Amino acid sequence: MQQILYSLALLAAASASADEKMVVAPGTKVEYPTTIRESVGDKPVLMKLTGTGLRSKAIFSVYAIASYVADAATVKSPAELAAADVPKRLHLVMEREVSGKDMSDNIRAGIAGNHPGEFAEELKALDEYCKKLTLKKGQHVRLTHTPGVGLNALIGEDQALEIANVKFANAIWEIYLGKKPLNDKLKKSLTSRM
Repeated sequence: MQQILYSLALLAAASASADEKMVVAPGTKVEYPTTIRESVGDKPVLMKLTGTGLRSKAIFSVYAIASYVADAATVKSPAELAAADVPKRLHLVMEREVSGKDMSDNIRAGIAGNHPGEFAEELKALDEYCKKLTLKKGQHVRLTHTPGVGLNALIGEDQALEIANVKFANAIWEIYLGKKPLNDKLKKSLTSRM
């Protein structure tokens, strides 16, 4: 009898882990895989999901978001994750249409909350990149931190922007995980699986 109970427990554990291969961002229908394998700096990297969330403004859902970090990374807190010079990714899926200018303005405001007056050149490049864009509902935005290099932004499949500044890349993560995040609930949900 004990062997049967043990076997059932193992079966239940295997089933639970199989069910957890995808995680739904709270308040959305967007699903994210618990692990992804990506090329970061021309090297294959296994990344694990640290959490998912929903960015809302007033009563509107703006985008679902997932945070990933290299499986080998040993980060233990939101601050460590934001500051780490390791492969990491923020993956947004738009819940509504947003102009590139609005996206750029919001990134600018988020960075100013933690780094007032810094990153003028990087923010100028971001403004130039974003002003030509309209982010449509369902569109994917992938922000990837490449160690020793900086930020790579990919909107859709072929509109990439690279900003070679590790501190700026970390400042992007601080928008969500820094001392003055967009909101504490989102910060907590993006690190709920750490």
